[in-house]
Amino acid sequence: TGLYIEGLLYGFHYSGEGSNDPDYRLLKEQELEEKGSEVLWNELNAVDPEAAAKISVNNPRRVIRALEVIHASGKKFSSLEIQKTPHYDAFIIGLNTDRALLYERINLRVELMSEAGLEEEARDLYEKSKGLDIQSISGIGYKEWIPYFEGEQSREAIISTIQQNSRRYAKRQLTWFRNRLPQIRWVNLLENSKDKEELLEELSAFVEEG
Repeated sequence: TGLYIEGLLYGFHYSGEGSNDPDYRLLKEQELEEKGSEVLWNELNAVDPEAAAKISVNNPRRVIRALEVIHASGKKFSSLEIQKTPHYDAFIIGLNTDRALLYERINLRVELMSEAGLEEEARDLYEKSKGLDIQSISGIGYKEWIPYFEGEQSREAIISTIQQNSRRYAKRQLTWFRNRLPQIRWVNLLENSKDKEELLEELSAFVEEG
């Protein structure tokens, strides 16, 4: 993920150390129970879109931590994370494609995963997590099954929701990469074969200069 690439280039930093407010955190945890993680993520996105682009809506603890740091420090969570002085001179390649094709592939991947045992895996987690605060059941591809297991929605509706959430996550990932790692050399090898030749030339020049 982008976090690991950023960690390799710039090192890992623990954001907002000392910026703690237990009362505020408790308030946000109550909001999470009452309103859901998307409401909190939207709140973070309104005050710090760069941090929101990096943090998944399915990671409410991380969202709450970001909001807590912003509340306690008065600074954006994203501004406290990493100072942009890389440890290495890196040539980063990003593979991209047409948005419609990307979404088509995401939809197909979800269907294949559902046929290959995703439903059974999600059900097993659901049964084991009843009454517990387990992060794994809140991830994309798992939490969406809960209404189906509880007889509230059809299987088709669940798969459609997973596809939608996966597309949104892919969009957020692209936004994060473009904001946090603007030096990435993006290529679309499916639509432009010349990109491969140009990329190899740039990479060769980079290695020779290094």
